[in-house]
Amino acid sequence: IVFTVDHGEEWGGKSWMKVKELKRLFSGFGCKLIQNHKGHMEENAHLERSHRTDDEKFYIPRVLNMKSEIDLLDEALGYIYYYNNLREHSSLNCQTPYQHLQKYLPEVDKNIRFVIPIMLDKVSVRDWQLEWIQCPGAAPILLFSKLNMNN
Repeated sequence: IVFTVDHGEEWGGKSWMKVKELKRLFSGFGCKLIQNHKGHMEENAHLERSHRTDDEKFYIPRVLNMKSEIDLLDEALGYIYYYNNLREHSSLNCQTPYQHLQKYLPEVDKNIRFVIPIMLDKVSVRDWQLEWIQCPGAAPILLFSKLNMNN
């Protein structure tokens, strides 16, 4: 798995040390982190289009009804499930993203359909660690845990 990211602070920003630590963290999961080139939004075209869809279909119609962070996360959970598992995409030959993934990776764990939203402004390399937790009879869960900053 390759994560292509921009130069936002949540992905290390201008700090080569943060970027290095993120790359180390991702490599522990067998993933690779690549920062696209500054000023080249076309390198993130699919992501930018996804953000536009999120704005038009999720945030703009719902934002005034969300009164708390819990409301936002609850709405986001439902939207992510709908978008990836129920909504047919013309770019995927009228399949859902999950159906498309199953076509190319039939052994994919069905629990991948349930993506839990997180607040990125509460996640940073410095304050958090990631680890996979294996639950008996279930798919592994990616756990974000707060580091003890007093050590």
